[in-house]
Amino acid sequence: GREVTVEGDSLTLDAGVATGSMLNATGPGTATVEVLGEDGSVVCTYTVSVAAGLNDIAWNGERDDGEAAPDGEYTLRVSVADRDGAEVPATVLMTRLVEGLRFENNIAVVTVGGEDYSVADIYQIS
Repeated sequence: GREVTVEGDSLTLDAGVATGSMLNATGPGTATVEVLGEDGSVVCTYTVSVAAGLNDIAWNGERDDGEAAPDGEYTLRVSVADRDGAEVPATVLMTRLVEGLRFENNIAVVTVGGEDYSVADIYQIS
């Protein structure tokens, strides 16, 4: 099956490997990425240099203490700042396997991560 990248801040860690996460930034800067556990606590924080457009912000599956995080569902909280510290608007994206495709009112709808998205909402197909 195919994977698509759509707006969303969730990811799954399975066998130590996280599902893909990207960021669509309106300009260059430094992204501060916080990985939150199911209880909302911060599991890991890291930074990534980003350019305008699509950027990979994949998590390596480790906690802040360097130990492997347990498999499960996580959420990303991301902020981007330029070199002067001003906020750079950005959208967090998730890459997931397409679970289904159907037509609704002549519009193609894909199911990804249990949610429905119009094909117009897809940033990337891989």
